[in-house]
Amino acid sequence: GLRIALKQPLLGVTTLEAMAVAAMDEWHASASAVLHDAKRGEVYAGLFTRDGTVLEPMLLRLEEFLGAFRPKLAAIENPERIVFAGTASAAGCELYRAAGRECLTSTITYPDAGWVAQIALRKSDSGEVPRPLYLRPPDARLPSAAG
Repeated sequence: GLRIALKQPLLGVTTLEAMAVAAMDEWHASASAVLHDAKRGEVYAGLFTRDGTVLEPMLLRLEEFLGAFRPKLAAIENPERIVFAGTASAAGCELYRAAGRECLTSTITYPDAGWVAQIALRKSDSGEVPRPLYLRPPDARLPSAAG
Protein backbone atom coordinates (compact mmCIF):
# COMPACT_ATOMS: atom_id res chain seq x y z
CA GLY A 1 0.00 0.00 0.00
CA LEU A 2 2.70 2.51 0.98
CA ARG A 3 4.70 1.69 -2.14
CA ILE A 4 1.68 2.43 -4.35
CA ALA A 5 0.75 5.64 -2.51
CA LEU A 6 4.31 6.97 -2.78
CA LYS A 7 4.74 5.67 -6.34
CA GLN A 8 8.00 3.98 -5.38
CA PRO A 9 9.41 0.64 -6.58
CA LEU A 10 9.23 -2.47 -4.44
CA LEU A 11 12.71 -3.68 -3.48
CA GLY A 12 13.73 -6.93 -1.82
CA VAL A 13 16.42 -7.16 0.86
CA THR A 14 16.92 -10.42 2.75
CA THR A 15 17.58 -10.62 6.47
CA LEU A 16 20.89 -12.38 5.83
CA GLU A 17 21.98 -9.76 3.28
CA ALA A 18 21.25 -6.91 5.73
CA MET A 19 23.25 -8.60 8.49
CA ALA A 20 26.15 -9.38 6.13
CA VAL A 21 26.52 -5.80 4.92
CA ALA A 22 26.39 -4.47 8.49
CA ALA A 23 29.01 -7.00 9.66
CA MET A 24 31.36 -6.21 6.76
CA ASP A 25 31.07 -2.53 7.63
CA GLU A 26 31.67 -3.20 11.33
CA TRP A 27 34.95 -5.08 10.66
CA HIS A 28 35.95 -3.44 7.33
CA ALA A 29 35.90 -6.96 5.92
CA SER A 30 35.50 -7.99 2.29
CA ALA A 31 33.25 -10.99 3.04
CA SER A 32 30.68 -12.16 5.55
CA ALA A 33 29.22 -15.54 6.40
CA VAL A 34 25.83 -15.22 8.05
CA LEU A 35 24.60 -18.10 10.19
CA HIS A 36 21.27 -17.49 11.87
CA ASP A 37 19.59 -20.00 14.17
CA ALA A 38 16.61 -21.59 12.39
CA LYS A 39 15.78 -23.89 15.33
CA ARG A 40 15.50 -27.69 14.95
CA GLY A 41 19.32 -27.92 14.83
CA GLU A 42 19.45 -25.92 11.59
CA VAL A 43 20.74 -22.52 10.49
CA TYR A 44 19.87 -20.10 7.74
CA ALA A 45 23.19 -19.54 6.00
CA GLY A 46 24.55 -17.26 3.32
CA LEU A 47 27.94 -16.07 2.08
CA PHE A 48 28.33 -12.49 0.89
CA THR A 49 31.01 -10.13 -0.42
CA ARG A 50 30.87 -6.38 -0.86
CA ASP A 51 30.11 -7.06 -4.54
CA GLY A 52 27.08 -9.20 -3.75
CA THR A 53 25.92 -12.67 -2.83
CA VAL A 54 28.41 -15.49 -3.34
CA LEU A 55 26.17 -18.26 -2.03
CA GLU A 56 22.39 -17.89 -2.01
CA PRO A 57 20.72 -18.21 1.39
CA MET A 58 20.00 -21.80 2.37
CA LEU A 59 18.77 -23.91 5.27
CA LEU A 60 21.13 -26.56 6.62
CA ARG A 61 22.55 -28.11 9.76
CA LEU A 62 25.28 -25.99 11.38
CA GLU A 63 27.94 -28.66 10.90
CA GLU A 64 27.14 -28.79 7.15
CA PHE A 65 27.84 -25.12 6.41
CA LEU A 66 31.59 -25.61 5.81
CA GLY A 67 30.91 -28.20 3.12
CA ALA A 68 28.41 -25.87 1.44
CA PHE A 69 30.70 -22.83 1.68
CA ARG A 70 34.01 -24.51 0.74
CA PRO A 71 33.55 -24.42 -3.08
CA LYS A 72 32.64 -20.72 -2.91
CA LEU A 73 35.48 -19.60 -0.63
CA ALA A 74 37.84 -19.44 -3.63
CA ALA A 75 35.76 -16.53 -4.96
CA ILE A 76 36.50 -14.51 -1.84
CA GLU A 77 39.43 -12.11 -2.02
CA ASN A 78 40.66 -12.78 1.51
CA PRO A 79 38.93 -15.80 3.09
CA GLU A 80 41.05 -15.31 6.22
CA ARG A 81 39.32 -11.97 6.83
CA ILE A 82 35.76 -13.31 6.72
CA VAL A 83 33.41 -12.00 9.39
CA PHE A 84 30.65 -14.19 10.82
CA ALA A 85 27.30 -12.61 11.73
CA GLY A 86 23.96 -13.89 12.98
CA THR A 87 22.76 -15.67 16.08
CA ALA A 88 24.86 -18.77 15.26
CA SER A 89 27.99 -16.79 14.30
CA ALA A 90 30.09 -17.79 17.32
CA ALA A 91 29.46 -21.51 16.75
CA GLY A 92 30.12 -21.12 13.01
CA CYS A 93 33.37 -19.24 13.56
CA GLU A 94 34.47 -21.94 16.01
CA LEU A 95 33.90 -24.64 13.36
CA TYR A 96 35.69 -22.48 10.77
CA ARG A 97 38.71 -22.18 13.10
CA ALA A 98 38.64 -25.93 13.79
CA ALA A 99 39.05 -26.39 10.01
CA GLY A 100 42.29 -24.38 10.20
CA ARG A 101 40.96 -20.99 9.07
CA GLU A 102 40.81 -17.64 10.83
CA CYS A 103 37.62 -15.62 11.17
CA LEU A 104 36.10 -12.67 12.96
CA THR A 105 32.84 -12.65 14.92
CA SER A 106 30.47 -9.72 14.50
CA THR A 107 28.15 -8.28 17.10
CA ILE A 108 25.43 -8.20 14.41
CA THR A 109 22.78 -10.80 15.27
CA TYR A 110 19.67 -9.25 13.73
CA PRO A 111 19.02 -6.97 10.73
CA ASP A 112 18.85 -3.23 11.22
CA ALA A 113 16.29 -1.10 9.34
CA GLY A 114 18.98 1.47 8.50
CA TRP A 115 21.04 -1.15 6.66
CA VAL A 116 17.95 -2.49 4.89
CA ALA A 117 17.23 1.06 3.66
CA GLN A 118 20.84 1.58 2.48
CA ILE A 119 20.86 -1.71 0.57
CA ALA A 120 17.46 -0.93 -0.98
CA LEU A 121 18.73 2.48 -2.07
CA ARG A 122 21.69 0.82 -3.82
CA LYS A 123 19.30 -1.60 -5.54
CA SER A 124 16.81 1.08 -6.57
CA ASP A 125 18.26 1.51 -10.07
CA SER A 126 18.96 -2.17 -10.69
CA GLY A 127 15.54 -3.04 -12.07
CA GLU A 128 15.73 -6.20 -9.96
CA VAL A 129 12.29 -7.66 -9.31
CA PRO A 130 11.85 -8.95 -5.75
CA ARG A 131 10.87 -12.57 -5.35
CA PRO A 132 9.76 -14.45 -2.26
CA LEU A 133 12.45 -16.55 -0.64
CA TYR A 134 11.24 -19.49 1.43
CA LEU A 135 14.02 -21.58 2.91
CA ARG A 136 11.77 -23.98 4.83
CA PRO A 137 8.41 -25.43 3.76
CA PRO A 138 5.46 -24.37 5.95
CA ASP A 139 4.70 -26.44 9.04
CA ALA A 140 0.95 -26.05 8.57
CA ARG A 141 -0.76 -27.18 5.39
CA LEU A 142 -4.33 -27.00 4.17
CA PRO A 143 -6.07 -30.36 4.30
CA SER A 144 -6.29 -32.06 0.92
CA ALA A 145 -9.72 -32.43 -0.64
CA ALA A 146 -11.20 -35.84 0.10
CA GLY A 147 -12.56 -37.56 -2.82
